[in-house]
Amino acid sequence: FVVDRQQNVKSIKFGQLNLLFEAGPHAIIVAAVRGLIPSDLQITMREQLEELHRQYGSMLEAYDGNAEQFPDTFEQLDCCLLSKKKDGETKQDDDKSIPWPAIIALSILLLLPIAWWLKNLTEENKWNNFIANLQAEPGIVVLSHHKHDGEYIVSGLLDPLAKNPEEIIASDQNFAKKVQLNMESYYSNESEIVSKRLNTILQPPATVTTRYENGKLQIKGEAEEHWVTDLSNKLPFIWGVSSLDVSDLRPIEDIGLQINQLVGSIEDMVIEFAPNSTELTFNDSSLLSRLAEDILSFKHIYINLIKCLKSEF
Repeated sequence: FVVDRQQNVKSIKFGQLNLLFEAGPHAIIVAAVRGLIPSDLQITMREQLEELHRQYGSMLEAYDGNAEQFPDTFEQLDCCLLSKKKDGETKQDDDKSIPWPAIIALSILLLLPIAWWLKNLTEENKWNNFIANLQAEPGIVVLSHHKHDGEYIVSGLLDPLAKNPEEIIASDQNFAKKVQLNMESYYSNESEIVSKRLNTILQPPATVTTRYENGKLQIKGEAEEHWVTDLSNKLPFIWGVSSLDVSDLRPIEDIGLQINQLVGSIEDMVIEFAPNSTELTFNDSSLLSRLAEDILSFKHIYINLIKCLKSEF
């Protein structure tokens, strides 16, 4: 039995009876009136319906078809039972003419199925809201979703850098249901996901800023020369980037690399004397000159490094 709330139906003519409706969030009270409708009956029904929701709101929302869990509702429904004596008749005669048991039974029969329908409608709305939140998450594409044998099933696509759908399910307090996820891997072109992919693969230093928009990656700032050189090798692994702009990227000297090169050059030098002679050959003399230059360069790098460290602290 369904009441169209949008049309705000309050009564229906049913044979010799007038059926009055009062709808709440999880239940509807229907009263059958024979003859004239009392002016205060609708108010009484509304008050008792509010009392029913106050006492049994959670039970009505979780109603599963078992009416035995509502044995005390007759106390509220009895307040809706009214009688009006005609002139010359006694109240006893009037009570005998009204089928109260039938009215109570009809009210209960109408109340419980509607409560069950409202429960299913509420659950469906929560499910749809959950799907909308899942679809709005960057890197997640919902291809299909349905309910089968009481189990909720979602199929779609999932980027490796997207948020774990299990975490989204666990954080949704409104939809506390078990969901089976059938997700296939794919690479998203969404800006948020591509930005995560950039940071993961490039690992840019603090002196570098990156900007991604419509497939174009722009890198600005200063970075060590070897990091700048490796950009072209790493670019093919960044899905979603079609072009690279490094016009505002300046390479800086790699002090560590220079030190390692100087140390290796010094260690590799071999000075030899001619047999039975204390004189150096011309080639050996030039090696000593180069050794002196390397040591002097090493000294300058060391001094500059010490100055930089002092300026930072």
